[in-house]
Amino acid sequence: MKQISYTRAAIRALRRMPANTATLIRPKIKAYATDPASQGNNVRSLKGREGDPDPAAGRRLARDHG
Repeated sequence: MKQISYTRAAIRALRRMPANTATLIRPKIKAYATDPASQGNNVRSLKGREGDPDPAAGRRLARDHG
């Protein structure tokens, strides 16, 4: 199982979005951490660099396979 860690921006985005949307996202993140192949088609690596403004960044899951 992979370890889940959220950035401050991601936590803030999850808290501010509609509750029903957040409850759909959180189980998907946990499912990906448990079995990455189960959500493989729904996750993509983020491109760019830290600090770049991206309006959808709060709703994306950054993955690190390092």
